[in-house]
Amino acid sequence: MSIILKKSKVYLKILLVFFISLFLFGTYGSRNIEYISSSSQESDAIAIKILENERNHKPLVWYQRQGYTGSPQEIKVGGYPAIQHGRSIYVNVGEREAGGGFNSHIYLISHNQDVDPTTLEIYRRLVSNWTFNTDIDSNSGDRCEISAFVCLEDEHCPQGFTCRGNNKCLPEDDDEIPPCRTDEHCPQGLFCNSDKAKLIRDTIRVGDIREIEMYLRRYESQVGQYPGLGAGTYLPGMTMSVWPSWQDEFAQELGWTPPLDPINVLGECAGDNYDPRTCWDDVQKRFGGHGGGLNMPNESSAYGYQAINDGEGYTLCTPLEYTNTGGGSICSGAAHGVFVTSD
Repeated sequence: MSIILKKSKVYLKILLVFFISLFLFGTYGSRNIEYISSSSQESDAIAIKILENERNHKPLVWYQRQGYTGSPQEIKVGGYPAIQHGRSIYVNVGEREAGGGFNSHIYLISHNQDVDPTTLEIYRRLVSNWTFNTDIDSNSGDRCEISAFVCLEDEHCPQGFTCRGNNKCLPEDDDEIPPCRTDEHCPQGLFCNSDKAKLIRDTIRVGDIREIEMYLRRYESQVGQYPGLGAGTYLPGMTMSVWPSWQDEFAQELGWTPPLDPINVLGECAGDNYDPRTCWDDVQKRFGGHGGGLNMPNESSAYGYQAINDGEGYTLCTPLEYTNTGGGSICSGAAHGVFVTSD
């Protein structure tokens, strides 16, 4: 399918491209359209392609693994992580699969060189209004009521917030909690509870886990084992993205600062003596999770790493939020240098 972009009838061109693109992507969501381009040598072209991302990598990692060079700028499009390099933008879009499960594709939008200023404006409007996952229903009750502000008492909360029963701060008046569709509609420290926002965050999480895996394999190839974390963390051999050791000891071992979960808080800890952010009891020297190991409290949003046999293997996990991504978490790992993954 193609759209001819003539250098006349400017307003008709803007409406044509804008509304056709909204129909195509608003109706079909993904894969049903491969490109939108010009079929005239005298016309500008705006191309949209959907590319495979079998390992669900984040856009920059996917870009580098294609052998592309340059220094793309990291941006967001439609709430999703994206990169822009020159006249091309790459967006990593998550989607639910029939019967549950998670997958993502790279959406590419680009325009020709020496583009007419009017066509460039159309391109910019397409990008700024690009909407994904329109097959996920919105809810009038979707609000910014997921909080990254942890607390034990009201005095631990920002002004105008109160400490709720799950040790999280929210506005004192429920009417002051904004409605939302994605996290971009929420003030800093609050996150949207909509299914679409959860899917976007899960897309970021899976991409982060894949990137951490890359650095773990690189570390093993150089050292002969995975980070053992024998010291410098609350529990030997283990760290979480909410613990100081994630960006201290773990980062020093990897020679790279691993990313944080988009929300990066734990659920309510199993007791009163735990730090609500880390769930660590510094008196009893124990973690207030559930079941030991990387089992985090319910409603946690964090990454966890655990070494196996002092670094012979490892387990890397993150809870997922969106119910259609197939379950409670995504985990990967390696045993004796053999890499395995479970989605």
